[in-house]
Amino acid sequence: MSDKLYSSWLIKIGGNFFDSFIYSGKLYLLTLDKKIKCLHWDRFINSIIKENKDYAVGLHMSFLDSSALYRIDGKFLTLLSSDKDIGEAFYKKILASLHFKFESIEEINTKYQCLYNKTIDLETLPADMLIYQKNIFLCSESGLTRIPFKNRFPSNLSNRFWSEIIKVSNKPFVQISSASYGYLLLSSLSDGVYQYPLWDYGEGQKLRKILPYHCSYVTRDYNDFLSGSYVDKAYLIKRKVEFADEYDRTEEERRKRKVSIERRIPLNEWFSVENGFFFSQNYLVYCIANGHIYSFNKKAVLANDRNRQDSIRHYEVSLPNKPVLEARVEVFGVVIEYDDCMIILFADGHKKEILFNGRKLTSWRTFPESRNYLNQLHLIFENEIEIHSFNGPAIMVRREFGFDYKLGIFE
Repeated sequence: MSDKLYSSWLIKIGGNFFDSFIYSGKLYLLTLDKKIKCLHWDRFINSIIKENKDYAVGLHMSFLDSSALYRIDGKFLTLLSSDKDIGEAFYKKILASLHFKFESIEEINTKYQCLYNKTIDLETLPADMLIYQKNIFLCSESGLTRIPFKNRFPSNLSNRFWSEIIKVSNKPFVQISSASYGYLLLSSLSDGVYQYPLWDYGEGQKLRKILPYHCSYVTRDYNDFLSGSYVDKAYLIKRKVEFADEYDRTEEERRKRKVSIERRIPLNEWFSVENGFFFSQNYLVYCIANGHIYSFNKKAVLANDRNRQDSIRHYEVSLPNKPVLEARVEVFGVVIEYDDCMIILFADGHKKEILFNGRKLTSWRTFPESRNYLNQLHLIFENEIEIHSFNGPAIMVRREFGFDYKLGIFE
């Protein structure tokens, strides 16, 4: 399929960045000099829209409100397919492709007045960052830190947008992610996986170890975990949770829950592959090995299905036969990181490659749990950040890769 069927909207911002996160209309940029800067994203994009009114629909869906694209109801999609003129007009708007380049966030601020004056000064650069439930969470070798936003986010760019910096724990962590039931998951390498509750930030809230195995990254779907390690193997872990009471909602009742590991299945052995990279979303597990990508249903693994080859799907797409550094499943497809490029496998199997061209990639971000930024991919290089947004018919059809926003499933 031609690249012309996909729009690749792009904003480049020059600067010495280490990480980025977009949340509730604001872009948070972590710089190499250990500062968190806040850009008023809505004000910035709306200013660009005013200068490019012919592309207002595409810009709005690309950078402000992906839900306008991904949450379109079936009746509207039927209308698009049944009325050729309406369909062509709509797709023409979202399938355009515009690129914007700014030398620095200071240039953006000079032109659009959208940068908060105050910055959060950190003592060290974090290993990972997450903004969730109106808090910035940072983890590193020195522990876990929480930075809550003010109750009312200031509209005045001169005011401070956070309230305080709180040290939660001194235990070292390398990765942080959100999980169901109001928890954070934290990977601590040889010390396993910890869980941090979010329903109350009182003194009684403590970290709790839930997995004792070496872990570099972990994802959770309800009671199932996929725990991976760059020095060991990847495991699918079935947890058993016994509730103290059917309606346990208080902090004390939650603490009475008994959690145990019901099964721990080595995916490398189940799949019969030595150097595969495993990642998951909902009921499917993906494996990338030897330049190929496969998927299989978690139920087949948990049931120890002996006809496992029948449950494994091999996708007809060619990938580089070299180590995968990271991979994630998004609403627009699968994103894969290699040492010199990113590869995106769109919903119908179409492949796009983004070359680094000698640049060093510091980190990258996607936002699968957001409402408005589902279609964005942030690539953070040492001297600039690239904010990509992907729109196209394939992300509505969803025949191959990616997950359905409404149903939360693949294909």
